[in-house]
Amino acid sequence: MTDDRRGEADDAEGTIEDIDADGATEDIDADGATGDTGGFTLTRAQQRAARTIDRNVTVAAGAGTGKTTTLTERYLTILRAHLDGPESLVATGEEPPYRVPEGIDRITDPEAARRLPERIVVTTFTERAADDLKRTIRERIRERLAGIDDPERWAVWRAAADGVEAGYIDTTHGFCSRVLEEYAVSHPAVDPGFDVLEDGDAARLRATVAAEIVESEPPGTRTLAPVFDRAALADLLAGFLAEPDTTEAWIDELRAVDDPDAYDTYLVALHPLDADPKRLLDAVSDDLDTLCALYRDDDVTDDLGANPMNRVGDDLLDLHETLVDVDTASASPIRRLSLCLRLCDVLTTGDGGQYGEGTYYGNKAFRERDDPTATRFREAMDSVLDELAPETRPTDASLDPDRDARELLTAL
Repeated sequence: MTDDRRGEADDAEGTIEDIDADGATEDIDADGATGDTGGFTLTRAQQRAARTIDRNVTVAAGAGTGKTTTLTERYLTILRAHLDGPESLVATGEEPPYRVPEGIDRITDPEAARRLPERIVVTTFTERAADDLKRTIRERIRERLAGIDDPERWAVWRAAADGVEAGYIDTTHGFCSRVLEEYAVSHPAVDPGFDVLEDGDAARLRATVAAEIVESEPPGTRTLAPVFDRAALADLLAGFLAEPDTTEAWIDELRAVDDPDAYDTYLVALHPLDADPKRLLDAVSDDLDTLCALYRDDDVTDDLGANPMNRVGDDLLDLHETLVDVDTASASPIRRLSLCLRLCDVLTTGDGGQYGEGTYYGNKAFRERDDPTATRFREAMDSVLDELAPETRPTDASLDPDRDARELLTAL
């Protein structure tokens, strides 16, 4: 059983999802008949949650709407089923029926009754909530005892009341700590005298350990030194220690691509394109040659204007010098991908969007001319833009930082 004290304020009445054994679900509104329990009136939906102990029940409700009281009543239902017998759980009038697991035998031995609360685990989010639950459960048992005349039944209920203090009603951390404390004596790796660290103490301990690691200068420290000073590296390691599951998963992933070729393949998978980079580069090769030949013509650049050259032309010429030396058939996948992304970057704005028509095709007078030179330029630019569709490609167009990071990541 779990007391969720984080309910949403806009769900003041609350709902209960009753999960049947066959997996079907039923959403139940929280209005309807009510039942009085300890001065707090439970809605019909809350009664159903308290009386249904043969399956999982999820309660969602806002603060102060009775989750703790409902959970207390559910706890009492479990006690009644075992101490009075399941046959004693009979609904009256139009109250929701009790749903109890089969095979429950009534407990008549006070010693067994005292141990019953230790078979019921209740977890909460705060120690205050746990204390409130224990208090309300004991109060409800005292009310129960006041109405019992049979000495034998009174004895088993009194024994159960004694057992509540030793029962498992705690925060999740508290429950785990108790399990460790009770079983540490049988496990050589656990010191029975352990303490649970508060968050602040744990953070300070991680910082101390990380600083000691950095001071010991393990392998990799020299590789990382140009990027991180000692304090920054210690902070980074402390952050890794604070998220052990994520850190271990990251380490396993990195070790799986320790080989440079495997790492390149990994980067390609991280930066997928919806088209083959080799096919794209081959498809635009001739048109790029045409564009760059025209960009190198002083008469053409004068006609284009300054903006087209500053934003596209100059960068395309620089990239073209690299492209002409690359055999795409023999280049590695990451090399082809990197060149394709760089080309898309040259042909788009800083945020990956399209430039205006003037940036691609030059001044109005040039882009409206019908002479062979202007026509060749427009046709080549049209073909490149149509084939690449650069605005649809990833905006992070450089793989170089990721490639350069391999040595740092391995050292880290």
